[in-house]
Amino acid sequence: MINLPKYITIYRHGNTNIVDIVEKGPISSKGEIKVENEFLDGVYREFNRITLLANKMFCGVGNEAGLNVHEELERVGSILFTQLLPANVQMDLQKAENTELYLKLDDQLNYIPWELCFDGKDFLATKFMIGRQVRTDHVLRKKQHIKNSKDSLKMLIIIDPTESLKHAQHEAESLCAILEDNQDIEIEIIGGRQADKFSLISEMRDKDLIHFIGHAFFDQKHPEKSGWILKEGILT
Repeated sequence: MINLPKYITIYRHGNTNIVDIVEKGPISSKGEIKVENEFLDGVYREFNRITLLANKMFCGVGNEAGLNVHEELERVGSILFTQLLPANVQMDLQKAENTELYLKLDDQLNYIPWELCFDGKDFLATKFMIGRQVRTDHVLRKKQHIKNSKDSLKMLIIIDPTESLKHAQHEAESLCAILEDNQDIEIEIIGGRQADKFSLISEMRDKDLIHFIGHAFFDQKHPEKSGWILKEGILT
C-alpha cells in the first residue's frame, strides 16, 4: 500500500503559529499554538550552536565538553516538536508512516529547521521525504534568460556527500524517474566520497540546475562561512 503524501502549511499571525495538515483528499486537520518571537529566536540560536560545534568536530577541531550531537539534536528537536506544533498535528505526525511530506512555510518561519523536529522516536528528516515551499508577499524579480532555447539544460544531482542520509538515494532515483522523459535536460550524478570539494566545484561550473541532497548549515554571524557539509570539510 502506498502512503499518501502529507502537506503541512505553517503560517504566522502575530505570536501564533497556525498549522494546517492534509493528505491528498478531503480530510484535513488544523490547529493553533502561541509561540513568542523570542522563543523562536532561542530555538534557532540553540540549533545554530549545536551545528557550529558539530561542524568543528566533523572537521577535526575537537569535541567541546564531550558534546553528543545526536542527543543534543534530539533534546532541542523535541522542544521544537512540542512547542511549535499544535497537539493534534503532533499526534498526526507520530502516527504517520514513512511518506512524502511537503512543508509550505510563512517566510517568517523559514529559518526554523522544521526537519529536525523530534517526535520522541524519529526526526521528521529521517522519517519522511521532505520538500519545502516558502510563502512570501515579496515580489520576486525574474532573471533575464540568455541561454539559447535550443540548448539542453545541464543538471547536476549531488547525493549525500557525508554518506549519512537514509533516503538520499531514493530521492535521487525519484527525481531521475520524473525527468527521464525530458529530452531538454542532461543529468549528471555525483555522490558519496566522490563529491569532494574539488570535484563539486569542477562539475558545477557548466551546470544550469543543481539539486543537492545532503546536510548544510548557516552561520548567522558569518554567513559567508555557511555551506554544504561534505565528507571532509565544507563547501561555502
